[in-house]
Amino acid sequence: DEEDASKLQKGIDIAKGKGVIDPNFVPEEYITVDVLGKTPDQVADEILKRVRGESGSGAVVVLCGLSGTGKGTTVAKLQEKLQKEDGKQVVCWSNGNIFRSVTLLAATWCEQNGCDRFDAVKALTKENLASFMSMLEFEKFNGKFD
Repeated sequence: DEEDASKLQKGIDIAKGKGVIDPNFVPEEYITVDVLGKTPDQVADEILKRVRGESGSGAVVVLCGLSGTGKGTTVAKLQEKLQKEDGKQVVCWSNGNIFRSVTLLAATWCEQNGCDRFDAVKALTKENLASFMSMLEFEKFNGKFD
């Protein structure tokens, strides 16, 4: 919604100002998919029409939406279809997993550096965030990326 878009833009502007992301970066436009009354297969097929038409060797697909609108189910359908129909290797993850991991690393950093409580200003510097992200690995689990 507009409120989330406004908050996201403020965060992007701050990140650009601090040099966390390239100040000249312009993200691609969102593509809206109306999911109302559609099955997860229909939603996945609509997304795949676009992805298959535009990508040569790979693509990144980001799903945004309200809780309970079928994002997780759609991701599972996309993964299934890309693997079975296209023979593609598919890696999926949730931003929630990344944020939880970085939050844990930042809280641990605060404990190790004598902070009385969580101190976002000290813990979430550009250098610390880069360090925390370098600690995360995406590996195969039971023979597939997870």
